Amino acid sequence: MGLPDAGTKEFDMFKRVLILAFAALLAGLVVAGCSSDDSEAPPEATVKIRVVNASPDGGAIDVYIGTTADLWLENLEYGKASTYLSRGTGTVDLIIYEAGADPLLLPAYVIESVELAAGASLTSLVAGLVQSGDDADKVRLITYSDNFQNSPTARARVVHAGSDAPNLMVSIGQTGQVLGNNLERWAESGRAGNVYDAGVTQDIVVQATGNQITTFRAPELEAQKDYYFFLIGLISGDPLTNEPFDLLIVGPGGTVPLETTESRKIRLVHASPDVGVVDYYVAWGLGDSFRRTLVKDKVAYGDATVYGEMWIRQVIIEMYSVGADPDLVAPLFSQSVHIYDIAPSTTAFAAGLANTTDTEETLRIFSLADDFGVTITGTLPAIVVHACPNLESLAVDFGDDGTVEAMADRFAGNTEGSIGLPADTKRPMVVTNKSGLVDVFTTPAMAENKQFYLILTGIKGSAPVFSLLSVNQDGSQGFTVPD
Repeated sequence: MGLPDAGTKEFDMFKRVLILAFAALLAGLVVAGCSSDDSEAPPEATVKIRVVNASPDGGAIDVYIGTTADLWLENLEYGKASTYLSRGTGTVDLIIYEAGADPLLLPAYVIESVELAAGASLTSLVAGLVQSGDDADKVRLITYSDNFQNSPTARARVVHAGSDAPNLMVSIGQTGQVLGNNLERWAESGRAGNVYDAGVTQDIVVQATGNQITTFRAPELEAQKDYYFFLIGLISGDPLTNEPFDLLIVGPGGTVPLETTESRKIRLVHASPDVGVVDYYVAWGLGDSFRRTLVKDKVAYGDATVYGEMWIRQVIIEMYSVGADPDLVAPLFSQSVHIYDIAPSTTAFAAGLANTTDTEETLRIFSLADDFGVTITGTLPAIVVHACPNLESLAVDFGDDGTVEAMADRFAGNTEGSIGLPADTKRPMVVTNKSGLVDVFTTPAMAENKQFYLILTGIKGSAPVFSLLSVNQDGSQGFTVPD
């Protein structure tokens, strides 16, 4: 049977049927395409989670997630934060073991269930003491919901994770801004955090019941980022080790190193003319966590001790009568001293009078960073220290040429910083104050490769006499009396 002839009624009917059939076929293809089984399923909801190791006696850890068959983190060191792991939603166990431990043979440090809610970003902190069975300080896992937000400044969220520390106040040294007030152990300052100036280096001061424990130098932090400030370690930890009470800063990208993670050195110069020979101790901590260690016995007026290394930045210097038992008698004098980060070492000066009622002249300990700057060939760097209790501000003219090279207030170093003096050369040192000439000394010939403190001490008009005490990095070089 052939096709109808064009122009006939039968041909027009045939065209309409053909068009309708083609339209039906096209509609079927569209429906089939829309309902195809090959379409992509919606993505599975996920969670980001990381771990921070802040247990001071647990060493490095392994972290299993879900079961002991699923090792997630291996050998995460103390004081470190892991990278984030993406995980599906639901409740999961985090299981913490000593690094390298066989889960089939040894018990876990801690096991804790964590709720993984869709879209959450979590930080889990391993804190407390592995070796303790006391509920107050035993090892635990605390999980925090991160609050990374688009703030115009940085934000600081303080967490008290010091295993033996009392309630703490945390503030910024430069401004006095409080970041955390009266924080109990394991407490935090709040998920929203505190406004924190970005792009500047700041001192983080930690206090307990009004007593300063230590100070940390925080680096420049970035705007529009939130940071955890974890206070970790032990207040009773030995400052001669590298795991004492510490500040661990963790941001969105992980651990943020402090301005220094190195030890610093400190020594004592005995420049107090009426104290006599003493035993010199360094102490740290509070209450039951208080500790002390003998640094040097029989330190006499004019002596400088050798340097001792410290990992913390705030210590108490104590001076005892020679042979006295610190557990039985009170110190002759004690004072908290800051160890500076800006130089590898700090010198503490015991100066002033023990036997006076004049508050301007009383015994005290002040410290200076051994920051002598750049040495110029043929010269030596020197810093003038005013430690004479009965003289006000002093001016020093090296060379007796009418030029004042150094100005120093009482119980302070000269305001100009280090001064370059000719090496291996004795020079006149003219000391004046607002009333006129005080005294003239001849400096010792000082070696080019040494750094000197030139300390004006003694008592003007009485014994022991006003003198010049020279101290370099090797120790005391003795007294020089006025010409």
